Amino acid sequence: MNKFRWASLFMNFYSAVKLRKYFIIAFGASGVLLGVTLYSVPCLAAPAGSGLLEIQCSNTPSDAAVINAAIQNAVTQGYANTGFVFKGDRRSNTCLINQTIVLVQGHSYSGAPGTVLQQARTPAATGWYNAVLATQSYVNRAPSPIADWQLTITNLTIRGTGPASASSSPTGDKGLVVRAGGIQVNNVTIRDMSGAGIFETGYTFYNQYLPCSWSMVNDTYVNNTIENTGGDGFQVDGRNDCPNEGPAGTDGRFVGNTIAMPSNGRVAHNGADLEVSAGWWILDNTIRSFDGAGYPGNGLMVANTWMTEIDGNRIAGFGYGGAQDATQFCGQTRPASSGYGIEVCAGNLPGTTTISNNVVSFADAPSDPDYAARQHTYLDVIAGIYNTSNVVVSQNRLDGMGKNDTGIRYDVYFPYTTLNITSSGNREAPWAQPLIDISENLPQSSLTLNGQAVGPSTHQKPDPATDAVDAKLISHIPTTPSYAGSAVIQCTNTTSDAKTINEAIRRVPPGAPVLFVGDPSSNTCLLDRAVRLYGGHVYSGVNSTIMQQVAPSSEPSPGSETMPAILASNSYLISSGTADDPITIENLTVQGPVPTSATPVPGSTAGIILRASGSVIYNVTVSNTEAQGILLSAYGADGQTYVSRGSLANNAILYSWISNSGGRGFEVSDADPNGDGGVATAGWLQNNFFSMAPSITGSAAIYLQNGASWSVVANSVYSVTGAGDQGDAIVVRNAYQTVVEHNYIAGFGDNATDATHYGIAAWVGGGKAGASTIAYNQVSFEDIISDFDLQGGSRSSVTAAEDRYRRIHHISIAIPGVTWDSGVVTLVGNAVVGMDGYDTADGFFDNGNPSATFTGTQDVGLSYSVGPRLAVGSAGNAVAHVQATAP
Repeated sequence: MNKFRWASLFMNFYSAVKLRKYFIIAFGASGVLLGVTLYSVPCLAAPAGSGLLEIQCSNTPSDAAVINAAIQNAVTQGYANTGFVFKGDRRSNTCLINQTIVLVQGHSYSGAPGTVLQQARTPAATGWYNAVLATQSYVNRAPSPIADWQLTITNLTIRGTGPASASSSPTGDKGLVVRAGGIQVNNVTIRDMSGAGIFETGYTFYNQYLPCSWSMVNDTYVNNTIENTGGDGFQVDGRNDCPNEGPAGTDGRFVGNTIAMPSNGRVAHNGADLEVSAGWWILDNTIRSFDGAGYPGNGLMVANTWMTEIDGNRIAGFGYGGAQDATQFCGQTRPASSGYGIEVCAGNLPGTTTISNNVVSFADAPSDPDYAARQHTYLDVIAGIYNTSNVVVSQNRLDGMGKNDTGIRYDVYFPYTTLNITSSGNREAPWAQPLIDISENLPQSSLTLNGQAVGPSTHQKPDPATDAVDAKLISHIPTTPSYAGSAVIQCTNTTSDAKTINEAIRRVPPGAPVLFVGDPSSNTCLLDRAVRLYGGHVYSGVNSTIMQQVAPSSEPSPGSETMPAILASNSYLISSGTADDPITIENLTVQGPVPTSATPVPGSTAGIILRASGSVIYNVTVSNTEAQGILLSAYGADGQTYVSRGSLANNAILYSWISNSGGRGFEVSDADPNGDGGVATAGWLQNNFFSMAPSITGSAAIYLQNGASWSVVANSVYSVTGAGDQGDAIVVRNAYQTVVEHNYIAGFGDNATDATHYGIAAWVGGGKAGASTIAYNQVSFEDIISDFDLQGGSRSSVTAAEDRYRRIHHISIAIPGVTWDSGVVTLVGNAVVGMDGYDTADGFFDNGNPSATFTGTQDVGLSYSVGPRLAVGSAGNAVAHVQATAP
């Protein structure tokens, strides 16, 4: 063992630890590659700061203590970024849990196939915090403890003792309690808990709240199943002890989850209840058959919305069975014996809430003899107190069953409150009548529907049905890779790492996953040349291993290997005419040395360059790169060799974060030199964050030189700056059969020269090849507002930031032209909020303070010119606070 550098780092852990097989990339003391060997090593015998630690259970009351001791011992001995794997006993594949498993930040937690964490019927005398799993900061008893950061929980089954009606309540035992930011919970099944399935909160078990100015952001819950709980299936706690701030728990993702509750008389609460939802995306979830014995029994409850997307959800049964109590929501008491499919308490401008493509019905509910005696509202939107709220409601299908049902209901209950609704294409059964309810005699309150003022208690006929524009979210979401059989490559955070990695990858067996493991202290691989990615492999890290580019002064000297990217396809590096086979990159952090100039110079280093088909980039953070964040290139590194064999189609970039890049955040480079439509087509750019620092020019978010058949869906873009077209947020050229939907843009063209800049711009074409769709996008200037002087008071002159803003022609959504043949495009349900009339003194629009009101902007909402070569269908778009006309 002395010939291996790892030998001195191996250790003995618990006797319960089993042997498991891994590919180990081994090097001699001089750094010479010894080969790729299949070893059997103790799963806890990995280098400090990395690896997988498998913990064997025995289905006895000692299991929880063994698991907690194993986690704490690994942390005590300096282990970080570790993947803990729970493995059930051989007979029943079960871990018996009588103490809460305490999850330490910075690690990942998963189960071996089929492992069940079974709650014991009798908890231990100490260490039970009313949850099977909980993050560490939840159980800490310290003054104002901060939240945890970055954990991954995946591929687990958690089972309670059953929500018997006599003992169940929303405050009962929970499956998972989260008090953390940056958490990922994927492919977890939770069933039979007496309390909530998943509970996210800013409070500790001892009722201590987060320090003020601290938030829990970017939590992601994907493809989980929650069944038969006594409390909410999924709950985000909206309580808040910081009166001048919003509550914790913002900017999360709740996507593709299934919540199922039987209508059997057991206590149930809400399917999903987000008491704070600012910045959340709630997409493609299924909630079925909710019982309501003593508790509300609603489907999806969403409060404090602000830039919130509620799209593609299916509610199949709610408010069913049992005697229902009167409940509180959005400051109002709901009548007893009532149920709500989707209920939304809308937040304030400038963030717009979008509710679209949802289906609410009783399709999965059995016959209910008492149905007619209860009041069912399928979709309810309430204006939050003292708020001015913009809400887009479109393409929802509401299938009522009885004459007392209400399809869509809009409510204003409070003074000084405005609710602006843009509605189109909603389908309601004839007996599910919509209702608009605005209380009488409210000072300075109003409700508008598609620009028309609406009075109290008005019944409206359903909107005429229009062609549905559904967001086509792709169904394949990669999960945390199986590490068994992986080629494990250990880094040392030295400049030898890149050479070590590239030599090791060349020897990896075909198809074997590759696992990058950072050094113990910082989880970093230090790279002075591109990591060469060959097709047919999955490349991943342990807890987002950092792939760090060296500082420019440390790059290879002239004549040595160049560094066009931190990670790059082999096909690109050798300028081959053939694209690589599919490549998957996931669970990594790719980090540059920060942009080195206002405009990236030739030879600058990108984050990832992909030149392959059918590839996936998932859960990857790319930041501070000199050039592009991610580049999909039809050309080789020589800038000339075009892909002539194969294609670059069907690539997907999902759930990733690209920030502070010196070039475009994501770019498709394909000029189609052969005139046959190009090769980089039919991809997905979905559910990603783009954050461009205002101090760096040249940072576009999304640029598709060839946008044919691409789907650009549900991305968030913040503070895009720069000059020329690089001050734009989303640019799509050669768009046909292209979908741009449900994206959120918070500012573009700031710090730019006097020019025209676009939030979304699509040059369409293709003629009969197919139309394109731009729908349900939100464009505002929320991040630019932070540049302005908001100190209040009267002033006689504008600030430099305001003067600069006035000189720029901002066009939120545009069809600037046709690239070839003719173009057909549909614009539906988009929401645009400009800056004209913004009151810099108090942050509201048109608030009667002329000296502080920001006017004279050149903001444009929608811009297109219909002619012989361009046909545009436009409906249900909401545009506010713009003044200028298109240039």
